[in-house]
Amino acid sequence: MPTPTTPSLGSAFLNGAWIFQAIIASPILLNLGFLSFITIYDGYSSVYDFVLFLGNTILAAALIFIVLIQRKLQPELFLRTTAGKLLGFRLEVLKSVLATGLWLWIL
Repeated sequence: MPTPTTPSLGSAFLNGAWIFQAIIASPILLNLGFLSFITIYDGYSSVYDFVLFLGNTILAAALIFIVLIQRKLQPELFLRTTAGKLLGFRLEVLKSVLATGLWLWIL
């Protein structure tokens, strides 16, 4: 039976940061998704409001999906290899672009 190992400080920090990102994006996803359904059935709302809410809902869902992918990649092995570090860097850049796009679109 293998003995359980404690995760390194770096991987524990990454797991905590990823969980925090998912917790922050979840209410945004639920709130904007609900608002998109309200605006599609409201006769007085514009199509732009629906597209705004739906687009931001999709961006928030993509952020949560990327966080879930990163959690499943096993950070202990993920951070040791060069390919894993490159993939992690690309996922972090993608999350940054999605989060920036989400906030710019809301403004």
